[in-house]
Amino acid sequence: MKARFFQLVFDATEVSDNNYVAIGEMQVFGSGFQPEVWLESDPILLPGSQNLTEISWEAETPPGTKVVLQTKTGNTLLSDTLYYKDDGSLLGRGEAGAKKYYGRAFKNSQGEKVLVFDEGPEWSELSEIYEDASGSTITSPAPRRILKVRATLLSDSPDAAATLRSIKLNFSDPVARRLLAEVVPTRVEALGIEGPFSLYVGVDTLEQGFNELLVRAPSGLVIGVDDTIEEQVQMFTGPASGELELSDGPIQVLGYGDSLHVRFPLLDADVEVVRLDFPATLYSAGGRLEASLRNSESKFWQRADVGDVVKDVASNGLLVVASPKRKELFQDLTIEPRVTTPNGDDVNDELVAEFTVVLLGNNETVEMDIFDLSGHLVRQLTQTREVSTGRYRIAWDGLDNNDKLVPPGLYTLRLGLQGDTDGAGLDKSTVLQTVAVTY
Repeated sequence: MKARFFQLVFDATEVSDNNYVAIGEMQVFGSGFQPEVWLESDPILLPGSQNLTEISWEAETPPGTKVVLQTKTGNTLLSDTLYYKDDGSLLGRGEAGAKKYYGRAFKNSQGEKVLVFDEGPEWSELSEIYEDASGSTITSPAPRRILKVRATLLSDSPDAAATLRSIKLNFSDPVARRLLAEVVPTRVEALGIEGPFSLYVGVDTLEQGFNELLVRAPSGLVIGVDDTIEEQVQMFTGPASGELELSDGPIQVLGYGDSLHVRFPLLDADVEVVRLDFPATLYSAGGRLEASLRNSESKFWQRADVGDVVKDVASNGLLVVASPKRKELFQDLTIEPRVTTPNGDDVNDELVAEFTVVLLGNNETVEMDIFDLSGHLVRQLTQTREVSTGRYRIAWDGLDNNDKLVPPGLYTLRLGLQGDTDGAGLDKSTVLQTVAVTY
């Protein structure tokens, strides 16, 4: 059992009348290795204006064990002092707090003073977990002056433990000293409908040229639907203050869908702002985009921080949020044909329902239930996807759950979710339609 604390409760045992055993001391010993151990480095000063690219490590991982790493980055450290008593207990911290009490104490009661450094307010949170020891792409913001590394050693058995031997950091020349990004719009009212988006990237002190831009979309935001995206993507460049101009040369779309990857002629001077216009469809409650730039001669991306790129753009963020007037899960439902004739002549043998699902999390199960007029469930069809939002197509062949042909008549088709949607704040979580079967 993996646990951090335990409690032992016992009653005194009566040996004779009014005489009880007194417990004078109890010792509890564990055996084996810990199931989870965290190790965090001291602040690591980084060499100049370098872009963090990959982290790799050497470790011994017997069966049932694992080592994963995380990083965080920042530019400043705030110094403070910890004051201890002579018995090793912490008296307090800070010049305004513990110092005056420490100074009043008898010298033989004064313990150690320890200088510590806290992270400044601009430090990033811990990154995603890195699992590839041979080389994982660092996702913490960069370039930065200071880095911390956290290693987590995991074990499924008290008889086995992982051992971390070394960690290696790789660097590359950055695209710029700093990249900032924001997106518009940040609120989307029409879910399931493609609309225009603009991503602004601010380039602070260009270090080298770049010719590729990558936009990673959150779950439920789809960029483009087909190859016509080549005609819809446009890029503008220019100074931070002033008009942006349509960039010269062709823009090549290398990938779209859950992300947008574009390549363009090399930009190596007089570029302070890049604007990328692209079409996207939001199906979910929303999420945060990520934007990165690189030179195609390098395989490493430099990710942009969230920030105010253009003053007259009311965004300052990369978070896209759904704000529909009505929260309905199912949209754009079409049923063809309304009257199905499952007689095997390949004409209207199947009823096909196509619809769009929005505002769902991942791995949700969408149900299409067919009921007869007495309310009896005759057929249930389901689909479960890793990304539950998007366009669906579910066909009914006129058979019941026992693979027998249903009798002619009217039926009710209901779209819904497998599970309880109460408390989700939905205006409408099911859809009912009447369909018919005839021969």
